Amino acid sequence: IMVCWYNGTAVERRQFTLLPLRSYLPQLKRLRDDDRYELMSDNIVYLTKDTNTDYIDRDIVYSILDKHPKRARAWWFVNVETMDEPHTFAYSVETFGTDYVFRVHLYLGYKVNQRVNAYLRQVVQDLAATGELPPQMHDYSVYKDPGNIGTFKFVMIRKLLAPESDVEPSERTAITLKYIIRRAAGTPARWYGLENSNVSFEYVPLFTKFKAVNKMQRLAPNERP
Repeated sequence: IMVCWYNGTAVERRQFTLLPLRSYLPQLKRLRDDDRYELMSDNIVYLTKDTNTDYIDRDIVYSILDKHPKRARAWWFVNVETMDEPHTFAYSVETFGTDYVFRVHLYLGYKVNQRVNAYLRQVVQDLAATGELPPQMHDYSVYKDPGNIGTFKFVMIRKLLAPESDVEPSERTAITLKYIIRRAAGTPARWYGLENSNVSFEYVPLFTKFKAVNKMQRLAPNERP
């Protein structure tokens, strides 16, 4: 199982593309203020695998800007790093000088339960207290005092190997075996303690290079080949 997972991950990493997050701050600001698009949530959260603060997975940027723009008051890019010390419980935040983009690193010891939803709430409350996160007032709630923190939506991106992908047979086998193990292991929502959160999954092709197909012949209406 470990060998299959290692080989599949090695193939995935060759397709991994990082983009400089600062380059997309102007577009995100325009999207935040663009009322032509419905507000998907006050806060949209993506979980990332990369630990580099200044870069972000291309698929996440594509998800926000291209797959019907996901407008929010703030976007959160959260990375969970498991530490060798068993009880580490800390975080860091990079705001890039904005009040709408937050790059959060959670440093958790290997004995700490990865309840990302609960930990992120603490981070958000800290930022709201310091004024780094503007108040997000809402009018409707079952609570008498709903507070100044709005709604959250977690978007989880899953990579899939499309049948049309132009890959070597050995690479296809490695990825297929890894994804079989991944399905048996459960969903990331359960791993990160998001079972009771608002979570949506998006599926993107692992490889963007596809096999060439023959051009179809266009027929006239009611004409048969």
